[in-house]
Amino acid sequence: MGEHVSPITYFVNHYFGSIALSILSALHFKPEDPQLPIPQHVVMGLVLLVGATLLALVLRSRISVEKPGTLQQIAEMLLTNPMRIGIRDILDEAAGHHARTFVYFVGSISIFVLCSNLMSVFPLFSAPTAERSVPLACASLTFS
Repeated sequence: MGEHVSPITYFVNHYFGSIALSILSALHFKPEDPQLPIPQHVVMGLVLLVGATLLALVLRSRISVEKPGTLQQIAEMLLTNPMRIGIRDILDEAAGHHARTFVYFVGSISIFVLCSNLMSVFPLFSAPTAERSVPLACASLTFS
């Protein structure tokens, strides 16, 4: 591995690496680095998944029609906004009103890519989208 490995990756591999190694060997796969059987982009993707789930749970508990909070306003701005660069606005412009059935899927992929790229700003994290397999997985989900 030519890149710097995060302490979070070492931590996850310390506790779950033996389980992952046994599962991989049962499936007849050999990891690139037996000391780190769970790659960094997988660990960072899981960290993002847990963080986004916790944020969504906090946001869901604070939703209010009468008095929206800051997190609710940010979430609504991601969906639609006056500058017409929200997820719903772009879908309506690109594919028409029938595309609103895909707003949850496109929104999920968009927020995943946005947050995973923003993760690399912080020192302990790296972007899971830096690895070629993650964008390939997003693209194959989108075009299948």
